[in-house]
Amino acid sequence: MNKKLRVILIILGILIGILLIDTLQAKIFNNSPFIRFTEDYNGGNLYKKNKGILVDNYIYTNGNKKTVFKWEKYTNPADDNIEKEDNKNKFKTHVAATTTKRVGGLIPYNIKSDLINEIPEDYFFNLDSDMTYDELVSEIGEPSGTVGSGIVRWYWRIGEDKYVVCNMGMEHLYFEIWRGN
Repeated sequence: MNKKLRVILIILGILIGILLIDTLQAKIFNNSPFIRFTEDYNGGNLYKKNKGILVDNYIYTNGNKKTVFKWEKYTNPADDNIEKEDNKNKFKTHVAATTTKRVGGLIPYNIKSDLINEIPEDYFFNLDSDMTYDELVSEIGEPSGTVGSGIVRWYWRIGEDKYVVCNMGMEHLYFEIWRGN
């Protein structure tokens, strides 16, 4: 056999072996493949997706991971449970057409969800201002995220470009309506 052909076949065999080992370790141990491209997601419950050559690894905001072969049909199980999660709260939610980029001109961080909560504006202003954070969450659900630098504020997304921001005063909560930009 020609020496060049032999070298090419050995290199090709090594590459296929590395690919198979990478795929097996990802699938068996539910890990991300070493050879991958990463897509980060802003909002929702999918944190990031690591795309390998033969497998994809989904990492969720709650820390769960799922590794599936590319040819397997896979849907985010949390997408199937959106209705179930909505039933825990008094208010309906729906998926926003845009992602949150700014809240009142500030860049949000710790974005938990980009779902729009269908909560009337005046509902917030009728809440007891002496509530604790836990009481507030049990009343209207988890905030969509936090915003601010120095003074951290919780916000709930109630429209495509509308947010209710909760400020914690010395002893009381107070709410403001902010726009996206």
